Amino acid sequence: MNASYAVRIIEKTSLFLLLAIVCGLIIRLLYFPYNIPIILDGSLYFWYAIDTSLLGHLPTGYDFPNNGWPSFLSIFFSLLKSQNFLDFMHLQRMLTVVISSLTAIPIYLLGTRFFEKKYAIIGAFIFIVDPRIVINSLLGVTDTSFILLAVLSLFFILGKDTRYSFIAFGLAALAALTRYEGILLLVPLSVSYFMRFRKENKLILKYFIAIGIFAIVLLPITYERVQTMGKDGFISHISAATKAHQYISEYPENDSDYYKKTTIQTIKIFFSYLGWIMIPTFAFFVPIGIIIFFRKKLQKITDPRIVTIILFCIVMLFPALYAYSRGYQETRYLYIIFPILCLLSIITLREFIHKFTNQKLIVIVICIGIISASITYLDIRGPNTDHERESFEVAQKISKISRGINQFSEIEYIKSIYILNQNFPTIKKSILESPKIITYSNEETILEFIKKNQNDGLTHIVSDNLFGTNSKIERSLNDVFLYEEKYPYLKKIYDSDQDEYHYRVKVFEIDYRMIS
Repeated sequence: MNASYAVRIIEKTSLFLLLAIVCGLIIRLLYFPYNIPIILDGSLYFWYAIDTSLLGHLPTGYDFPNNGWPSFLSIFFSLLKSQNFLDFMHLQRMLTVVISSLTAIPIYLLGTRFFEKKYAIIGAFIFIVDPRIVINSLLGVTDTSFILLAVLSLFFILGKDTRYSFIAFGLAALAALTRYEGILLLVPLSVSYFMRFRKENKLILKYFIAIGIFAIVLLPITYERVQTMGKDGFISHISAATKAHQYISEYPENDSDYYKKTTIQTIKIFFSYLGWIMIPTFAFFVPIGIIIFFRKKLQKITDPRIVTIILFCIVMLFPALYAYSRGYQETRYLYIIFPILCLLSIITLREFIHKFTNQKLIVIVICIGIISASITYLDIRGPNTDHERESFEVAQKISKISRGINQFSEIEYIKSIYILNQNFPTIKKSILESPKIITYSNEETILEFIKKNQNDGLTHIVSDNLFGTNSKIERSLNDVFLYEEKYPYLKKIYDSDQDEYHYRVKVFEIDYRMIS
C-alpha cells in the first residue's frame, strides 16, 4: 500500500466517522428538552457540580459514590457566567450529548481490533443513533462518560504494546470514579493483560506499574470522598449493599425462600430487559451475529481478545443484576454492553453486505433503515417534552399558591422551582424549600394524612391523573381527583384544565376548621 493510497483511506474513514457523529448530534438536538429542568439523578449531579464550582473544593452533605462526573462538570460550570439555572442545566445536558456522540470514536477504534475499518464505522454508527443511547444522553447523568471511559480502556488493553495497558488501567480508574462499578473493569483488564502478554519480559513488574497507575488516579478522589462524605464510595458501597440484602431477608414477613424468590425474580427482570433493549436495532443483528460467530468459528473462543470481551460483558452485568434484585428496574444498567452488541451486529452486517455486488448502496440502505427505526422508536417511546414542559409550568403555579403540599407524580419539578425563586448561582444549602413537600405513608387515607401533618405545615393537597392504585393513599388521592365533592374540607383553587394542559392536576386548599 503506497502512502497516497493510505492517506486517502484515512481521509475517507475520517469523513464517514465525522458524518456518523454529526448524524448522532443532529438527532440528539432534535429531541433536546429546551427550557425544561433536569430532575432525579441528574439534578443531584447538577447540585454537586454547582457547589463544587462555587466552593472551589468538593462539597459536604452528599451521600453518593459517583462524583467523578459532577466534579468534571463543575469545571465547565465555573466558566459559565449566567444567573439562569436552566443555562447550567442546558450545559450539563449538552456535555452529555457531546460525550455520547464522541463515543462513536472509541467504539470505531474498538471495532478495528476485530473488523475492517469500513465495518467498524457501521458499528459506531449503530451505537450513536441507538434511541436508548440518545435518550440517555439527554439526562445529564453519568452513563455517557462511563461508557466512553470503559470502551477506551477496552481498546487500549487490546493493543499490541504493554505500554497501552498503562493507559487502559488509568482510564478504568476514571471510569470507577464516574460509576463505582467501574472498579470491576480490573477483572477483564487483568485477565487480558496476562493472557496477551504472558511472554513479555518483566510481566509482573509492568502489571504492578499498571495497578499503581490505577491507584494513583483513584486514591486522591477516594481520600477526598472520605473527608467530605465519610465513605470511600467503593468498599463502603459494597458493604452497604450486602447489609441491605441481609436486612431485607430478616423481615418477619419474609420466609426462608427469600433469596430463592429474589433470584428468580431478578433473572426474569434481567432477561426481560435484555430482550427489550434489543428493540429496534439489535433484535435482528445480535442473535444472527452470535450464530454466525460460532457456526463459522470466526475466532477461537480462547482468543485473548474474545475472552476479554466475554469477561467484560459478564462482569459488567453484575451491577445490573444487583440493581434488579433491589427493585431498581431501569434498562440503563445494561447500556454498558451496547458497544459489545454493536460488535456482534457488525458480524451480521458484514455477512449480509458481502452477498451483494453493489455494497455501497446496501450500506446506505442499511444506515437509512437504522436511522428510521431509531427515530420511529424515539417518536413513540422517547421523551414526552410537552408533558415535561407542562409539568414544569404547573409546578410554578403550585409554588405560588401553596406553602406545604403532599407528594405527587411530578413532584421533582417542584424542587426545580426552589431554584427559580432564588438568586442563582448559589450553593444548595442556601436554597429555601418552599412549598414544603410532606411525605405520606402508603397505608393511610387522605384524611389521616391531613390530620397527622396539620402542625407540620401542610396547607394544600395536590392530586393528578397519574397516581397509581398500589397503596391506600394513592387510591385516596385518586378519589379526591375524581370525586372532589366528597371532600368538603378540600377547596379546589386550581385545575390545570383551565390552562388547557393535557397534564391534569388539581390543587385543593385544606380547611382545617371543617375537620373534627
